[in-house]
This record gives sequence, C-alpha cells and structure tokens, in this order.
Amino acid sequence: MKKTQLKKCYLAMHLSLALFCLQTPAHSKNVEVPKASDLFLTGNFPKAKFINLIERPHGKPLDLSVRRPVVNLKGTVFERKYGKPGYTLVANLYHKKKFFIARVPENGVKDIYFQMWYFDPKIAGKYIAAHTLLRFEMNSNRPVELVAEVPSEKKLKQLSKMSSSQAEQALPREMHNKVLRNVAISAEAQWVKDDPKKEYSLIRGTRGAFVQIVRFVSMEERYLQNFENGENPVAQLKLDRSQSDLNKILMWSFRVSEDDGIRRFYDTIKYNCTTKVFEIINRALGRKVNQSKTLESYARVRFPIASGGEIKKQFGGAYVETLQEDPSLNRDREAARRRFLGK
Repeated sequence: MKKTQLKKCYLAMHLSLALFCLQTPAHSKNVEVPKASDLFLTGNFPKAKFINLIERPHGKPLDLSVRRPVVNLKGTVFERKYGKPGYTLVANLYHKKKFFIARVPENGVKDIYFQMWYFDPKIAGKYIAAHTLLRFEMNSNRPVELVAEVPSEKKLKQLSKMSSSQAEQALPREMHNKVLRNVAISAEAQWVKDDPKKEYSLIRGTRGAFVQIVRFVSMEERYLQNFENGENPVAQLKLDRSQSDLNKILMWSFRVSEDDGIRRFYDTIKYNCTTKVFEIINRALGRKVNQSKTLESYARVRFPIASGGEIKKQFGGAYVETLQEDPSLNRDREAARRRFLGK
C-alpha cells in the first residue's frame, strides 16, 4: 500500500473514532429520567386566551401536594426498574398522603362503580350537590401494586446527571406486599398555592378559580375524606359492561388524565367531575364524547346530582349497596377509620 493511501486510512480511522466518541460519551446524560414538571411535581395555572374569567390566577404555581395527573412511565428508567409484562406502570397514585409509582394490571378490573358523593347544601332536607367518580374494584389475584414512592424534585435532578445504569441502581428497591384492591379515578378542582380559601366552592367554580385534575387515588384515601367531612351518603351504581370494556375504561382514564394534565379549566357546570366521567367512558368505548340527544340528557351529563340515571341509560348498570354498606370495601373502611381516629 502506498504511503498516501496509508495516510488516508489513518485519518479515516481517527475521524470514525472521534465521531463514535461524540455519539456515545462514557457518561451521557440520562434522557429517560423525567423532569419534575413531567411528573407534575411542579406546574403553573394555565393562561386563558379566549375565556373571560372573573378570577385570574394565571401563571401562579399550583398546589400539587395532594392532586396530580397520572403519568405513564413507559420508556423511562422507572419502567426498566419496576416494569412487568401485562402491567402499565404509572406515577402519582395518591395513598396515605403520599404519591406512589404503581403497577396496574391491564386485565385486572373486576367491577366499576359510578359513585355519587353527596355534600351540602340541602334544600328541603335533600342534597342538591354531589361529587362523582369512578371506583375500580380489582380482582383479588390482580391488584394494583405499589412499587415505590414518586421521587422528589431533588432526587430527579440527581438521577438526571447519572447514566441510565447508574440511575436504575440508584432507585429504591421495590416494595413488596403493598397492594390495593379498590382505587378511583376522580376529576377534581385544584387551586394555586397562594389561594386565599384553599378549598372547593360551587360559586368559585364558575369564576375560573380552579383547574381540573383527573387524579388516581386509593379508596382508603377517599374514605378518610368521607370521615373528615361528616360521613355524608355515597351512592354506587355498578356498570354492566364486559370485562374487556371495564379494563379499557381504566386504561383510558390514565390516558385522559395525562392528556389533560394541568391545562384544563374547571367549571361547575360546563366542565366538571361528571362531564369527565362521561368523556372517559365514551372514549374507552369508541363513542362520541357527547352522547346527549335531548336537553334533559344534556343537563344530566353536567349536573352530578342528576347523573346516575343517565349513566344507567347510556352504559347499563344497577344501584348496589352504598359506600358505607358495601362489604367489598370493609378493609378500606377500617383502615381509613383507624387513621381518622389516630390509631
């Protein structure tokens, strides 16, 4: 080989090596670790471009200490550490006042209950307001599995500076025997950190004071809230759907929660807990989101207190025991009671 050819080969080898080093550095930044904002540890109240709102907390930091949207952890270091075939790994299941990473079976739903949580005020001794949500009862052999707490913002920053393998090793060991058989998807109003009231209000819900967050929460946690609020009655309507439909509704609820994130304004009438339930079920079943064909059905989809009949009409089902009477909630009820009494 001639001297000039050797020189060209030598230069080509060095150029290839240089490109390889640029493309695969020894300690590359781990792009599989989500940012705090990706997991909704932080976030601001959205700006309203075309809506005239009375209260305008736009751009202010949201209080995300209790309510956060679901985040699918597919493709992250968390999936590599905690993932399992046949399960969807998600962040932000709220249980015992903490946020958890949860492994949810994709074919584990036994039953779905449409719940109506009544609250004051009353007129002529009858409640005129309610909060609605979807309760999911899982099969005993396929419960929701809690695997770890959601990392703090500080921990996420530390993980992001590590290589993928280092980040995986730095994650805590999986928790064992931490399972939930009753969980809920609940669309709720959320305020900013410096909100003067720091509580829900029917009136303020029409004035632009809140965003709506679709949260994933344990029934024990919801039951504790019921004790704290005076044990108001909670009605349950069990949906009459195939197992395939029931599982689709749970998986779609995660998708809707993450898609909505913290960018949707809450409205007491137009965009509330009940309209979101109808949206989730219709999307899961491949239907148009708005199935209302009459003024009456249109109203029932928007007023929680009147929505049970429309759920039954559109999706099938029957009323069963109340929350307080349901034996399948005995474990959640007693755990919540002990916490409420400080035992």
